[in-house]
Amino acid sequence: MGLRKRNPEGPGLPIPEAGARRLLALFHSYFWKLLGANLLFVLFSLPVVTLPGALCALNRVCILIYREGHCFLWMDFWKEFKSSALRSILLGLLFGGILFAGYYMVSLAAANMAFPLFALIFWTLGILAVIISICWGAYFFVLMPMLDLKVGQILKNSLFLCFIRPQRALLVLGVVVLMSFIAAICMPVFVIALALCWFVFMQYVICYLVYGMADQYILQPFEAQQNNM
Repeated sequence: MGLRKRNPEGPGLPIPEAGARRLLALFHSYFWKLLGANLLFVLFSLPVVTLPGALCALNRVCILIYREGHCFLWMDFWKEFKSSALRSILLGLLFGGILFAGYYMVSLAAANMAFPLFALIFWTLGILAVIISICWGAYFFVLMPMLDLKVGQILKNSLFLCFIRPQRALLVLGVVVLMSFIAAICMPVFVIALALCWFVFMQYVICYLVYGMADQYILQPFEAQQNNM
């Protein structure tokens, strides 16, 4: 297994080594750079088909800021976008398709309330599809900028992380649901926040949650194996 090379640079700031305190300290230190990453994500997502690649690039910036305490915004964003744009399109369609299937089944459940059994089945399948799409997709698009692996291997690793600690996957789901709820109740004024900060705020927290899992179950075991060879 190959790993994406870590950024050799670092600001040398006296910040916590891990955890939520590090997350908040780096958020404060690189607030404007994170806003810049959000604007780049919005611009690179405008063709829609490039959205998965832009998401990988945004996550790459968030991971570097949390892991290394530093990033070169334009260089790191553009490099990851070029690397991931094409190979992430089909995966965007996959997770988007699962999400749409969940929405469709929930719609069928609402339309068949006169038949309780069928409604229950459609509700269950629909909600399950939505959860799978959000959690599996969130993990995948964080791991993709982290690991130099084939897409199939990243899919397996992301699904593995979802199942090995489901409470963490549900926490990721909660972040997405909470941010979506905030977006819904604040429309149409929220359109400005979408362009400025919404995406990066959500992805910065998700990257923190997923990176901890990936570091514990993938990166550290791999590095230990390499050191023992």
